[in-house]
Amino acid sequence: MRKTNPVSVRYKSLLPIGVLVLVIFSAVVTVLTSNGVVKELQHQRGDYQYNVLQDSAITTSEQLSLSQMYKEHDHNQLMEQVSGMSKSMEEIKKSLLALLSSDIRNPADNLISASTAATSSAGMGGFQTSDVKPNTSSPFPMPIKGEKFEIFQPLLHMDESKKNPILLASPHAFLATFEERITWVDSMVKKTNIDGVQNAKDHAILMYLEMIKSFVSASSFNRAELSVKPMISKKVHPTTPFNKDKRMKGDDWTYSGDTMTGWDRIDNVYNLLKDVIKNDIKGDYIETGVWRGGSSVFAKAVLSVLEPGSTRLSYVCDSFHGLPPGDRSLDKGDKNWDNTPYLEVSSDTVANNFIKYNLLDSNVVFAKGFFNETMPVLSKHIQSLSIMRLDVSIPVMN
Repeated sequence: MRKTNPVSVRYKSLLPIGVLVLVIFSAVVTVLTSNGVVKELQHQRGDYQYNVLQDSAITTSEQLSLSQMYKEHDHNQLMEQVSGMSKSMEEIKKSLLALLSSDIRNPADNLISASTAATSSAGMGGFQTSDVKPNTSSPFPMPIKGEKFEIFQPLLHMDESKKNPILLASPHAFLATFEERITWVDSMVKKTNIDGVQNAKDHAILMYLEMIKSFVSASSFNRAELSVKPMISKKVHPTTPFNKDKRMKGDDWTYSGDTMTGWDRIDNVYNLLKDVIKNDIKGDYIETGVWRGGSSVFAKAVLSVLEPGSTRLSYVCDSFHGLPPGDRSLDKGDKNWDNTPYLEVSSDTVANNFIKYNLLDSNVVFAKGFFNETMPVLSKHIQSLSIMRLDVSIPVMN
């Protein structure tokens, strides 16, 4: 008589259960991935991050919140959330929104848009999110609208249809990836000292900020970038091949970048914020005259990595439609300043520059309008300022 191996019998008895579990798990994953609800569940260095990008059923505000979903969620909790989702697309959406509403590192950043516009019925079922109450955070009641000005939070008040997709991972994700690379390479080299770098974390922060600086200044594009000749009251501007020396000094205008600020002045923004944070100086950051917003974007990047979870506000102030026309009663030459289309950048364009770098949150406040209209109103709500970056056209008063 053939002897039966008890261990073999035990495993054979468990085989149907294992197959069933595998089938159920595969079905859940298939439903999620095939419908584009969860494009990536990433496990890096103990952190979990949901990326739901370029999805027709997920608004940009939800993308911004999802991309910040890391920390304070252990493996079991996340798996319970995913495993408990219904195959119904509406239930999956609600489960994701509920996950976003749970406790994360910075609740002020956990903002979900309650868009009332239904998504296309093709692919995602066309359900609405209007029944979900957004978890919003405002330092004071906004938007504030006047006849010629508006003070608002782009994350909450910008038209969802005008928001572009996020192009970069979160600052945290970059730091984790860079630090991993640095630690690995450092084990094989005799490292030269870098000013201000004490460890792998410091080095990763420097790498991230230099990357953002190269993006906003467009120096990262090298031959694909052009130098635009600075000229006021001109509708068309001549260009020349990219001149790195001019860009470093801020002596040209960028073609594809987000700031006219040269490297030296961008580095000054970093040094000022680093000093403010190191010495625990209270107060918000304000820039008046932002053009495409690159300097303010860089400042927000600095706050994100040097002061994680920062509650400092970033005030982004501009007319968002160019320079004022001038006043010939004061000076005959004071005219036609508003005849420079290259300087006319909309608030939507600037907000989308924050979005593409994954740096727009509820602490970014726009003041739209000429400063004689916005500043008297905004000054009533500003508690304190630690850094003021002023680049404005102010009329001379009699």
